[in-house]
Amino acid sequence: MFYRFKPARGSQPQAAQQGKLHAKIARIQRLWADRLNERARRLGPARLKAILIATGLAAATAAAGLIYRGIIPGELTIHRFALTMPTLPALIQVPESPGKQQALDFYLDSLEKAFILDSIQNSKPKNSHD
Repeated sequence: MFYRFKPARGSQPQAAQQGKLHAKIARIQRLWADRLNERARRLGPARLKAILIATGLAAATAAAGLIYRGIIPGELTIHRFALTMPTLPALIQVPESPGKQQALDFYLDSLEKAFILDSIQNSKPKNSHD
């Protein structure tokens, strides 16, 4: 098979790199779960029930608040923005010499002609049999 480029020496295939990353993430998750499990075992049954009830109430309150805000909108506010027009940082200067002025006029005329020609070409209907 022909390759467009030579693979770098010692580089691992992408699947191997993904496998290493997956293994590292799984190891960190397992360590975290073991730590949480060990701490939960130290708690008494009454405290675990209290934590479960408190977490459930907090989740239910948050869900109810989100549903309430979604159904009943809050007060409408009117935002007023200052109407200031941006100003140009510097005025456009007219060239000093007549040659520069003539070159500028020629350039602006060519831009105008190109714009008109482009608009004429774009307005023509294109036939599929042309």
